[in-house]
Amino acid sequence: MEKKQNKTPKFANLLRSHRKEAVLSLQRMTDQPWSTLSTLFVIATALLLPACLLVLNSSLDSAVDSFRSTARVTLYLEANISDTQAQAVSDHLLARDDVVGVEYISADQALREFSAATGLRTVLAGLGENPLPASIVLQPSAADSSLVGELARYAASLSEVDSVQADESWIQRAEAIASTLGFLGQSLGLIFALGVSFIVGNAVRMTVESRRAEIKVIKLVGGSDSFIARPLLYTGLWYGLSGALLAAIVLSILVYAANAALQGQSVDLLPGLTLSGPGVNGYFSLLLAGAVLGWVAARVASWHYIRAISL
Repeated sequence: MEKKQNKTPKFANLLRSHRKEAVLSLQRMTDQPWSTLSTLFVIATALLLPACLLVLNSSLDSAVDSFRSTARVTLYLEANISDTQAQAVSDHLLARDDVVGVEYISADQALREFSAATGLRTVLAGLGENPLPASIVLQPSAADSSLVGELARYAASLSEVDSVQADESWIQRAEAIASTLGFLGQSLGLIFALGVSFIVGNAVRMTVESRRAEIKVIKLVGGSDSFIARPLLYTGLWYGLSGALLAAIVLSILVYAANAALQGQSVDLLPGLTLSGPGVNGYFSLLLAGAVLGWVAARVASWHYIRAISL
């Protein structure tokens, strides 16, 4: 029972000491606003680029998923194919496991739709014969690029089919772009994480140099290296957390501005293409990453530079 009572004040004192050091380290940063702001700006810039790439990758993945749900394979039939033959081809293709929907568009229906869309009804009527072929639109069971490609190749082998237009190439391009952006975001994230570590480490080095005399006195009276490093760890934590917060604010502004620029153009680029922020979990991960990077970098740098100070 006595041991428990003795441990409680010790833990409370330790907690009070940590809270005091955290506040003092933040106060020292605010006492040098320009130096602090410049460091935070560099940290935020280092965190912002990989965050932007990952947001773009996530948004592109969502757009690709939306595009996949509307992916189609269009078969243009030979000119001499009758409606009965075309319907037989449609029934044959609908029996496949990789096809969930079939729509037959006759040549006359295609002409009517084209005339209504272009307003060239009079011009097309003067041609004498219908220049548009009949077509069959297939809806794949899963808009995977390999499945769509296989379905398109099979359809092209049918004697009744003149040509095939598939969304396979668009899906492959979008998948390749999303994959590349994801790889770049992760790679740059690691590279810039090292950059943030060096930035925080340099800030810690400058703090240690400015407090060299004070550190020597603390060592003389028996202060441990971990006790001396404690405020420096909180300095690194505040730098990393504040830099990540600044990066999150700028990222939100960029996403909003990009969506305003994409408004009305996303249909031409890719259906469903809109940028979405990383969400609560994403912003929390960014802040946590900044705080952890700052803490770890300060821990490594402070121990190195403090140990280098001899009495």
